[in-house]
Amino acid sequence: MPALHDCYLDLLSRHKPVEKIWSGPAYVAVEPGPPAVEPARITNGNAELLHAHFQDWLPDVPHRQPFFAKVLDGKAVSLCCSVRVSNTVHCAGVETHPDFRGNGYALDVVARWPREVRAHGATPFYSTAWANAASQRVAAHLGFRLVAVDFHMT
Repeated sequence: MPALHDCYLDLLSRHKPVEKIWSGPAYVAVEPGPPAVEPARITNGNAELLHAHFQDWLPDVPHRQPFFAKVLDGKAVSLCCSVRVSNTVHCAGVETHPDFRGNGYALDVVARWPREVRAHGATPFYSTAWANAASQRVAAHLGFRLVAVDFHMT
């Protein structure tokens, strides 16, 4: 918890009740080497790969580049893309469909993403919730370096 947690809560509550507090580890993503299996780059031209399991990501495809997916039988089952983007920093968004978790698919898509972010001149960051042990294992397996804590109040 941040040192000024109560102060932040007090200030924000003066404008609107704080309904949600979220925090978790934030890592700088190193380039872990090539993924075991090269994921598909998702663009408007092949966004149909998201239809089966990730319909809610379809509107984001043009705005979340670079965007990669693990594809099985013509369907994306795991994805990693830039969900917070600036000229200097990109933050990863990762999702694996529940039916396909535990197979290491997130490792391939997350391993590919930092290389592409750096090619665009930005620094890749990966963050997750304290309770998301699987996501923290992905970061550890890929050698990402813990650098901060994300903290959100809404």
